[in-house]
Amino acid sequence: MGEIVYFLRGDKSKAYLNITPNYECTNDCVFCDKHLLEERVHANLYLEKEPSLEEVIAEIKAKVNKILINEFVFCGIGEPLIYLDKVLDITKYIKSEYKKPVRINTNGQAYVLYPKRNVVKLLEQAGVDSVSISLNTTNDKAYKMLHRPKHGQVFPELISFIKDCSSSNINTTATFLEFPKLNKKEVFEFTRSLGLRDEQVRFRQFLRR
Repeated sequence: MGEIVYFLRGDKSKAYLNITPNYECTNDCVFCDKHLLEERVHANLYLEKEPSLEEVIAEIKAKVNKILINEFVFCGIGEPLIYLDKVLDITKYIKSEYKKPVRINTNGQAYVLYPKRNVVKLLEQAGVDSVSISLNTTNDKAYKMLHRPKHGQVFPELISFIKDCSSSNINTTATFLEFPKLNKKEVFEFTRSLGLRDEQVRFRQFLRR
């Protein structure tokens, strides 16, 4: 069984929450090297089964120091919002017991997964403070090539999710991997068209072996 709660480089101020079994995701990204990612974070993130709410809470209690912790981050290898209700319940627990910020790292396809639910409002109500949405491209065609989404046409819903998050009380960041041919000027033009400020865009290192 992999780690449910893990830390990066021994930094106990940020607790990362891994709740997705079998690396479950709505994308099959061409650039995703799961084992390389695990090597970089020095953690086994493969969960054989979905952890129960009680198991997650037990892990948090066992590993998280209330004095040292500054932030909780939903981030494993997979898409945490596949398990929306569990994310909401865990967030409510954290807000009740730790009163610390909660961030979700997501691919932003929650509207595809839950078309009949107001996901952004639910996240707000639970107490989610920020979302980091992995976008990486500025158009539908490139998104399909890079991410190979399992639900087909997802880009319009992804863009709607970004806009709605940004219009809410949730701090919103769109992230882009720094691929060799990434045009940052084009990125900023695109994200500004979505209503994002430049400081809401972050570029991430593209990991290679």
